[in-house]
Amino acid sequence: MKLLRRIAVLLLAAMCALTSAAYASPVPQDVIGTRYETAASLLCKLEIMVGDGTNFNPDDNITRAEFAQILMKTLNMGEAMASYTPVGLFDDVPAANIFAPAIELGAGLGAIQGVGDNRFDPDNNVTGNEAIKLMVYAAGYQALAENSGGYPSGYIYAAQDVGLLKQLTGLDYAAPMTRGQAAQLCVNTLKADMAQPASFGENIWYEVIAGESLLTERHNVYTVSGVVCANDVTSMWGGGNVREGDVQILASNGLMTLEAADTGAETMIGQYVNVYYRYDSETESGTALYVEIPDSRNTIVEVDLEDIEYTRLSPSSVYYWKDKENDSRATQLTISSVPSILYNGATVAGGTNAQMLFERVEGKYGTALFVDSNNDGNIDMISVKAYDTYIVDRRNTVEYRILDKLGTYTYDAQTDTSTRVNRYVTIDEESANVSVTYADTAGNALSFADLEQNDVLSVAMSDESTGNHVSVEVLVSRSQMSGTVTALQVESASDLRIYIDGTPYKVTDSYLNYLSQGRPLAGAAGNMGVRPGMTGTFWLDSFGRIAWSELAGSATSDMEFGIITAYALERMGGVAVKLFNGVSLDTYALASSVKIDGIVCKGEAQAMAALDAVAGELTGVYYEDGTVIIPVLFRFSDGYIRELDTCVYNADTESEYSLHSVNTNGRPETLTYMGTAQSFNYKYPVGSAIVMTVPSATDASDLSDEENFGVLRASNLTSGRAYTAQIFNTDPNSIEASYILIQTEASRITSLGDTPSAIHDRQMLIISNIVETIGVDGDATIRIEGYEEGTYKELTVDADYYQGTMFENIWDNTWFSNAEAKALIDAGPSAERRNRKLLVGDIIRYRTNSDGEIAFLRPTFLSDIRVFRADDQGSLSSDNRYRAFDIAAVSRLDGTSMSLRYLIDKSTGNATASMAVKVDANGYVLQDSTGTMLYNGTDYCEAGVAGAAWRTDAVFDADAFRGITIYDETKPLNQRVYVGSPMDLYDTNELGNPASLVIMQFRSSTPRGMIILKLRD
Repeated sequence: MKLLRRIAVLLLAAMCALTSAAYASPVPQDVIGTRYETAASLLCKLEIMVGDGTNFNPDDNITRAEFAQILMKTLNMGEAMASYTPVGLFDDVPAANIFAPAIELGAGLGAIQGVGDNRFDPDNNVTGNEAIKLMVYAAGYQALAENSGGYPSGYIYAAQDVGLLKQLTGLDYAAPMTRGQAAQLCVNTLKADMAQPASFGENIWYEVIAGESLLTERHNVYTVSGVVCANDVTSMWGGGNVREGDVQILASNGLMTLEAADTGAETMIGQYVNVYYRYDSETESGTALYVEIPDSRNTIVEVDLEDIEYTRLSPSSVYYWKDKENDSRATQLTISSVPSILYNGATVAGGTNAQMLFERVEGKYGTALFVDSNNDGNIDMISVKAYDTYIVDRRNTVEYRILDKLGTYTYDAQTDTSTRVNRYVTIDEESANVSVTYADTAGNALSFADLEQNDVLSVAMSDESTGNHVSVEVLVSRSQMSGTVTALQVESASDLRIYIDGTPYKVTDSYLNYLSQGRPLAGAAGNMGVRPGMTGTFWLDSFGRIAWSELAGSATSDMEFGIITAYALERMGGVAVKLFNGVSLDTYALASSVKIDGIVCKGEAQAMAALDAVAGELTGVYYEDGTVIIPVLFRFSDGYIRELDTCVYNADTESEYSLHSVNTNGRPETLTYMGTAQSFNYKYPVGSAIVMTVPSATDASDLSDEENFGVLRASNLTSGRAYTAQIFNTDPNSIEASYILIQTEASRITSLGDTPSAIHDRQMLIISNIVETIGVDGDATIRIEGYEEGTYKELTVDADYYQGTMFENIWDNTWFSNAEAKALIDAGPSAERRNRKLLVGDIIRYRTNSDGEIAFLRPTFLSDIRVFRADDQGSLSSDNRYRAFDIAAVSRLDGTSMSLRYLIDKSTGNATASMAVKVDANGYVLQDSTGTMLYNGTDYCEAGVAGAAWRTDAVFDADAFRGITIYDETKPLNQRVYVGSPMDLYDTNELGNPASLVIMQFRSSTPRGMIILKLRD
């Protein structure tokens, strides 16, 4: 007993000398957003429970020794423990044990007891009963507990009665208590009104004074609840009126100013909060320790600016999309009659409403915070953070001004012209009225002096005109990457995605303005300064968006070469051109808004004038009688030519990477092909140039006949022979040919008709629908709907051909060399095949007549009997795949990289090949045309097993194909053909899906179209 009395005396002395410590423990990461966040965070700030420095580990158990220390820290006995020298009170708690001071001092207070035999069991887990007993003692309610039945039931009753068990529903009192539960119990104890002795002697009685708790009496910590209404930059209604680092709380009893410290309270303008703060009586000031945002008082919605529905703005409501991709309607927010509106951390000019605010930030990147601080259903405060993007070109260190590299373009729709003006941003960091922070993507602090040319700045700056202290946040990015533009995708009126090596990137609003030169995106999509196929370096902002680029290569690399032989106004309006595209001589309609040599022509008059001007430049260049042809690059989509880049180069309107002649005189001239040097006259390297042949200068009359045009490779030219040739390219820094035009006698090009080489240049069309119709001659025929390289097409079959030899061309067994395929043809057509001739899922290649109607076709795949036919030129296993037509199964997929197993294996020659494919009820390909087993009903056969021969030397990137189309027999007939993507491919490792059966077409080693066949037995 003497030992315990001595400990008690030491305790009284220590409690009289309690002082506050400095608390700076961070909020633990693993409790953020959980039910323990407030409790764990507050205890970390008070250093009662601090976790491991990063995490709190709320689900871990807690020992008796650890909880003894929590008890003493709850009583703010930290200094007492530090000054106390343990004496080894319990046999199993040596004096050197780090928990000995807490255990022995707690025992001296009468709060802590052992387990018998002078033992404490420090390493055993504390149970709920034990922890509750200690916290009831700390709050002063042990008398109530003992009078209510003693341990454990009386202590549980007392704890429940005074609120120590709030948010601990379902607690198993006999089970070990977790750290999260202990934290909640401890915080409840700290907040509860204490029971304090009111008299001493033999009859001690206690009284409870509202508002006096362990927090206030032992830790000097108080709470204030209200709306954060001001910081040093701004208030909810005007300029900031508190000193730097302070915040102001609008509580029920008036305004309270506190030092925000590291709580982030200054960022919570407009939100209803509970602030725990320590009060300093000497300075009569408070310092916030922790800020809690109660859900019961706040409704807070954070929205990305790009998800605001800008078409439905009004002063009283704002709509936004929770999930743009999947939601059918936007969500409405109702705005109060007089909301507080903040822009980049400060109030905006008086009279600004919600509609005006969001009209100002449309197209910018950032977020909007909507706060209803009294949960009445109306938004009381809107705080927008919107970033402007600048690319550092030059810095003015005197005026702290930055010149933006891109500038700003404004567009005049009436004159169809764009005007560029310089763009600056001034950030005067020396001004007493400006608070500015610079940080790089790693969070490192920078300054104005650290900025370098080409840095990408994301700047959020508050308004200067409102009288507020100006707040500026500058995020500095030096991230860059190199790659190739593989696609452009317009998501909305202000959202462009650029695919770099297959990966999509958003772009900043300033870069979009630069690319479109101020034009609305819908009208500028075909006029961008960036094209698929261009390569270069791309600079990213701090949010991973493309902010600017330095591009190289041809802006026309995704366009096709062709020869326009005629153009005219159509009877029904619009302009049509007759064009040889390297496959056929077809008639194309120009889009109503078409770009010709860099100028957007709107309407037929402008388009005709542009073509007339080009024709005038070319009169006499090719034909002695004045007949004009126009070599062009063209872009065709959705049934229209969208862009023409003619060989007449205009430096005022066109990119330097546009089509132009590299001949010395810009005209066809006599040039000799040197085969060993692969050049003309040892002057113009030809490499892999596309060579197109047209009738010679004396044969202009032959321009109407497709048979007089041709396309070939430069390697097919005769070495040492002279040709009348014109050389074109799209790179001003190169003399290497991209395209070659050769004029030759008609008799010398008729052999380029339906040779295997020429016919394989024709694209595959997979049929999605067949409609009976009337042809141009008034006779019954059909209209075919389908997809070529992923693009939808409609074609009418020439009526004479439809009623004549078309069916025989489809059902001709001489085109099928494989015996099994021949047998299926010889067995005869079904009634449906004979009646309809073509079926959904058939894949054909075709030629058209001068009216654009199909006049000849040859099948590649017949869907009803599942036979394939391939015409190929060039080795399938060669890297230089000039004209390849593959039918294969996907062996392995690595991302979009496909390793293939050929079903038609033509690696040794160019002969026509065919096969019939067998699949099971689940779509697994059982064997190929040679009888080699691919799937045995359970497993895929690998090389060397059961005679299988999976070849893995053919590897291609699925992303490189221009279009992927799917034929899926599991779907209804009218839904079987649709556009797909590499995500629709499966390999032999895929669980539950058969390896994909694919038909792929190549030209000059370049992947063209791919069709995925999903067949079922």
